[in-house]
Amino acid sequence: MQSQAPIAVTRPWLEYIRQFRVDGGARLLHAFKTAIAVIIGTGLCMRLEFPLPRTAMVSIVILMMHQQSGMVIARGFYRFVGMAAGSAFGLLLVACFAQQPLPFYLALAGWIGVCVWGASYYRNFQSYGYVLAGYAAAIIVAPAWSDPYGSFDNVVCRLSEVMVGVICASAVSALVFPQQVGTALLSAGAQHASDLIVFARRMLGEKLAEEDLYALHLKLVSDRAQIEALRSAAVFEDPSLRLSNPLMVQLNRDFLDTAASLHSLRRALQRSDEQILSKAAALASEAAALLSEKKAADPLTIDEARTMHGRIVHFLKTALRNFSGLAHTLPEDGSTEGRERSAVLMLCFAMEDLSSYLQDFVALHTFSYAMPERRSGVPKVDRIVSTANHLAARAAGLRAFAAVALVAAFWIASGWTSGATAVVAVSITSALFAIAPHPVMASRQTLLGCLLGAAAAFVCKFLLLPGMDGFPLLACTLMPFIMLGSYLGTLQKTAVLGVAFNIYFCFVGDFTNPITYSPAAFLDQAFSLLLGIGAAALAFAVVAPSGNAWVNRSYRQQISRFAAGFVLGRSGERDALLRFESGLRDFVLQIASQPAQGVAERKDLLNWTFAVLEMGRTAIQVRSAADVALPSQAWRIDQAAWQQAMAALFEQVTSARHAAALTATRQALNGIPPTDPTDNSPSARANLRISTWLCATELLLMDDTQPFHPVARGAA
Repeated sequence: MQSQAPIAVTRPWLEYIRQFRVDGGARLLHAFKTAIAVIIGTGLCMRLEFPLPRTAMVSIVILMMHQQSGMVIARGFYRFVGMAAGSAFGLLLVACFAQQPLPFYLALAGWIGVCVWGASYYRNFQSYGYVLAGYAAAIIVAPAWSDPYGSFDNVVCRLSEVMVGVICASAVSALVFPQQVGTALLSAGAQHASDLIVFARRMLGEKLAEEDLYALHLKLVSDRAQIEALRSAAVFEDPSLRLSNPLMVQLNRDFLDTAASLHSLRRALQRSDEQILSKAAALASEAAALLSEKKAADPLTIDEARTMHGRIVHFLKTALRNFSGLAHTLPEDGSTEGRERSAVLMLCFAMEDLSSYLQDFVALHTFSYAMPERRSGVPKVDRIVSTANHLAARAAGLRAFAAVALVAAFWIASGWTSGATAVVAVSITSALFAIAPHPVMASRQTLLGCLLGAAAAFVCKFLLLPGMDGFPLLACTLMPFIMLGSYLGTLQKTAVLGVAFNIYFCFVGDFTNPITYSPAAFLDQAFSLLLGIGAAALAFAVVAPSGNAWVNRSYRQQISRFAAGFVLGRSGERDALLRFESGLRDFVLQIASQPAQGVAERKDLLNWTFAVLEMGRTAIQVRSAADVALPSQAWRIDQAAWQQAMAALFEQVTSARHAAALTATRQALNGIPPTDPTDNSPSARANLRISTWLCATELLLMDDTQPFHPVARGAA
């Protein structure tokens, strides 16, 4: 017994060491690579006698916040483009408003506000380009606006230092134990596909509460957004992934269709009595059994995807044949046959979407560059337009303008020597907060990271470096600090803290050649950085804060206008469904990131958004399918009236508009000719889809628990 006790005690430690070797080893390697890149960049800048090596150092630690080489290269490309655009505008500002502080800083604040708007509105690396274009102007011209003749030299030096940083970060990331973004992309895609299968099984075979349904959907949408970021970087790294880009775009489209179709089906089954839809519910359980039982941590394999695709194809052939005798519409009295048929067809279309997703998944993971044959009536998608909602973007731009203008006014009024540094800090922080998923949390971690980075820089510069001589000892002194910040940046909970620590350690330390030792100037600059970060955080907390009642009302109004535009066809037909779903996806992510204290308002807004998603998809799909079905002119008139009624209901829920929408839906539904479900012609399939979507819309309108019903909204 006594001999076994030490073994039992040491086992947890051994397990901890093994786990650290798996997870922590990769993080330590990345931290070491970051430190090496910083040392090389610093040495090059000193050798070339650039005045501010910290510009290259900051560029490197920002680029190396990603572990995959493709992400670093892509971010570096957009960083240089953004810096060049911001520098050009900075020179224009100096030329127009040299030594005129008020118009100069108003124009600078306006430029940064516009760039922050672009950073918030556009997604992926276009967003990062806007971020750099914004605060690059502040970096270039804020310290030198009173010396216009030195501005051009300042621009040349800053761009040269940034280029050194981009080259060093890209080279080290790609050559020293590289981690390929393609590997991460395919791995994340396989895990996301597994999560989608789990989502489908639960949607088809379980009773889910509203909160569980939203939680599952939100996780899938959030993970997909991260995969899209990897996809946009993969084209910089791997030629095979560039060839597969159209297939990845189509896979994203099929995911959105599948998730939304399953969500609509679940809603339809929940809105009706199980005894009424007993056959449809049984068929849904049968469909769930076709899907592999996946654990949350197990990625989907190619063989599993092939097997499930074959099962679904066979299931679809038998399901439609067995239910071909059911009534073709849902009459006004809500007959059992009509509801049964509608639910069965919704199930079949959802399984068709899932089948196409699995087909694309197999083609992508076997590097088959040929696009799989599309199901009839579903257009091919060429590209993904990644944009956010206008309201969040405008609010971020307004916050940035207010913060920069406030700090600049304080600088002008006080005549503070380090006021330029505060303007640079508030510009950088406002831009970076705008693209952070949780700005409030990011502001806190950034402020703490600045404090810790400044303290570490003080220790390094004034306590350690005076006893060192030569560049090798400088490198050995800097490496532990850079590795610490980089390691913290690889952890999810401290990612922002780690990046902020490295940025401000390099910025405040100002490790030049030769190094100047001035504690007073050091502390003055550190205080100006803290002031700038604090002003940005204050702007995010005061100007249109997330979760505010006014912001929520504005979100609702913009969602309504956004959907109404697509319903009426004002946004064009090209990729309309994908642009609509992508836009609503961003609204969902924005709403889900609101503070916890607004749970009730957030839930209400999510209910509204998902209802708009469901009904907006229906309207767009009906319009697209009608082009294939070529219905009668009389039905076209009914369709136009239905679209007008639905758009009016989106904009304001009243009893009169609800009744008009319900009447228009039934009128359009009754104008669809009877169709055999086993008929695979494009016009027959389009007719089936139109009648099914209109039936689902009618069920949604009759549900008094949903936001579009006057009872639920308390509307007159």
